[in-house]
Amino acid sequence: QNIEQEISNDEVWNRFALTILDNFKSIEYLTSTFMIPCSIFDIRF
Repeated sequence: QNIEQEISNDEVWNRFALTILDNFKSIEYLTSTFMIPCSIFDIRF
C-alpha cells in the first residue's frame, strides 16, 4: 500500500508540474502577443 501511495503521489506531482508548465507557456504566449503591439505602439509614438 505504501508503494501504491508513493506512485500516486508521483503521478499527482507530475500532473501538477505539467499544468504549471502549461500555464507558464500560455503566460509567455500572452505576454509575447501583448508585448509586440506595445513595442510597435512605442515605436510609432
